[in-house]
Amino acid sequence: MSCLQIDANDVVGDNLWLWRADHGAGAGWDQNVCNNGLIVNGDRVTIYGLFVEHHQQYQTLWNGNWGRVYFYQSELPYDPPSQAAWSHDGVNGYASYKVADSVTSHQAYGLGVYAVFIDCVNISCFNAIETPANSQQVNLHNMITVYIAGNTSGGGTSTLDHIINGTGATLAGPGFGGTAKTNSLWLNPAFSISAAMMGANASITFPTESWHTYQLQYKNALTDPSWSNLGSPFGGNDTLLPIQDPNPATSRLYRMMSF
Repeated sequence: MSCLQIDANDVVGDNLWLWRADHGAGAGWDQNVCNNGLIVNGDRVTIYGLFVEHHQQYQTLWNGNWGRVYFYQSELPYDPPSQAAWSHDGVNGYASYKVADSVTSHQAYGLGVYAVFIDCVNISCFNAIETPANSQQVNLHNMITVYIAGNTSGGGTSTLDHIINGTGATLAGPGFGGTAKTNSLWLNPAFSISAAMMGANASITFPTESWHTYQLQYKNALTDPSWSNLGSPFGGNDTLLPIQDPNPATSRLYRMMSF
């Protein structure tokens, strides 16, 4: 059960606020049930301004490839009745922003996830964001978590443990528990570039992102005073791109510029 499910390809969304009532008259964990705010099954879906809050499992579950999100804001649910009720597979809570393990390409820019555990006690969430562990084209940029409020009792704890995939500072309550942020690209795994001979040509292969421009450069020796461009700048397309050097020297150094 979700507020919105996108099954079509090539959809553009603008300023979506998907909200489950979890406080106020008539609201309750078992009264107004909704697992997810947004499920995306289509490919090449782009959303500008996505706000998803207070649902009972993943706020956003992204199953399609080549997705794009520009600004994401999310509060976790206020009202889990117990940690057992808001857990899965031995993990406390549900990530707000979940990119499915089957996804091979996804980009998101500017994500904020907030813990407001005010109508519950001793509730924690392990990851604010989760992405696949082995895809170079799944990249997230500029993420932040904030612990706004929460309650504890009997020596229990209330925490927002990590920003993404077990990484990032733990924030804890009760009361305002602070802010954790990362202002760098989360590239998963580490960016890799490979080179091999294909006949007389050198072939350089590397992962690219759409809407980014790349320029391959080379030196024949570390002592050369400057780098030289190999060919012209070109655009990325969210795949591994091979670039051919038709005149490789016996020894040549390469680097890839992105802008």
